[in-house]
Amino acid sequence: MAQSFLPVSSGTLRVNAYPVKTGETIAVGDPVRVDLDGLLVCASAASASLVGIAAEACTSAAAGTILGVYDDPKQVYKCKADNIDQVLQAEVGDTCDIVGSTGAFLANLDATSTNVIKVRRIGSFEDPLLTGTFPFNAGTELFVEIALHQFAS
Repeated sequence: MAQSFLPVSSGTLRVNAYPVKTGETIAVGDPVRVDLDGLLVCASAASASLVGIAAEACTSAAAGTILGVYDDPKQVYKCKADNIDQVLQAEVGDTCDIVGSTGAFLANLDATSTNVIKVRRIGSFEDPLLTGTFPFNAGTELFVEIALHQFAS
C-alpha cells in the first residue's frame, strides 16, 4: 500500500516521539493529532488540527506505545488528491481538508470545512541543484503543509 503523506525536504526531517492511545491503529504517512488526554490518534476528515504525519506504524497499540511523528509545522509533504481532475495550479495557496482512513489518506480539494492542510505546489518539483522546475508525476500529486498545526504559534 502506498504511503498517504510522504515528507519531502532538502534538509533534516524532524521526528519527535508521542505516546499513542491504547488500541489505536496508525500507518506510516497517516495524519495524526493529539487528543484531549495528550495521546496520539489517527486524524479524520473532521479533525480541527494536526500535530504531524506518522513516521512509524502501530496496530492496536498497547498501553505505553510510543510513535515517531514528523511534527515540524513547516514540513512539506507529498500526497495525492481524492479527485485528480481538481489538481490544478489554481489550487496553490488554498486550504482544504483530508479524507480517508488509516493507510489511505488523500487531500480533499473540494472540502473546506476544517482546512487542515494548505496546497504549496502542484505539478512541478523544484530541485535546488538544478535551475527551474520539471514535471512531477503528470500533475496527479501535490505538495502540502499543515495549515492548522496543534503546536504552531
